[in-house]
Amino acid sequence: MRIIKFRAWDKLNKTMVKKDFFIHNNGLPVIMDSMVGDFMELESCVLMQYTGLKDENGKEIYESDLVLFEFGNHQKAVLIVNFYNAHFIVVDKLRTGHEDLWKCLTRGSLEVIGNLFENPELFKEDK
Repeated sequence: MRIIKFRAWDKLNKTMVKKDFFIHNNGLPVIMDSMVGDFMELESCVLMQYTGLKDENGKEIYESDLVLFEFGNHQKAVLIVNFYNAHFIVVDKLRTGHEDLWKCLTRGSLEVIGNLFENPELFKEDK
């Protein structure tokens, strides 16, 4: 069974929130509309779900993570992890193709090199 957990990007403070600030209801994470203390308001954050997978270094892979995919004869690509149609997928910089995240792990190696919010420059199209 896959562990269900999240992290959040705080849009106001521009920081990644890694605290456990979710209330669990029947095993499903729920974020409240009005929060106090360490909690955030729903409108001020972007939730990212843990994929249940780890990269080659044992780092957890979340939605919006940027991963370096090495395959074939030392070919490399920077991909972003997305959740689409009930599956975790990776998408290339041009957003012209996508592949199931699990299949990428079986075809090559993945290393988390950042995320779309803290390291957007890693995912810009090459000019």
